[in-house]
Amino acid sequence: MATEYISRAWKIYKKNYLSFIASELVMGLIPGLLFFLGFMVFFVSVLPSVDWSLIINTADEAILRQYFTQLFRNPNFLGSVMVGFLGMAVFVIIGFIVALYLSIGQVGMAYESLGGKTKLRTLFNVSGRLGFRWVLTGLLWLLIILISIIPVI
Repeated sequence: MATEYISRAWKIYKKNYLSFIASELVMGLIPGLLFFLGFMVFFVSVLPSVDWSLIINTADEAILRQYFTQLFRNPNFLGSVMVGFLGMAVFVIIGFIVALYLSIGQVGMAYESLGGKTKLRTLFNVSGRLGFRWVLTGLLWLLIILISIIPVI
């Protein structure tokens, strides 16, 4: 009985593997691009405040320790770190939400593939119809988990 299901799943996979590979690439690239943009926001906000020539050309550990101690006591630098971190956090959160939004589309693709051939367009169609509910369900689960952790903290 199990071999029947495995052989049926293998036949379905062979018909639809390109669509599923493309959906994995889309689901990796779009949130990955948002994560990358978030990290770039952070680094762009921090990089102008750092003296790179001192860091690269100095081998003395005491000088570097003194430089970084003074740098992290500078309120302007800490402000730029906080702005960069908040900007990065916004992009990372949006990336997670987009990944969650698109993940229901893969479920729709798997369902459609049971009846025959599926296309990448199904990922976006199902995500458009059910993605918002899927995101709200994920956020509800996150809220339930956070509430259940509160007594432990």
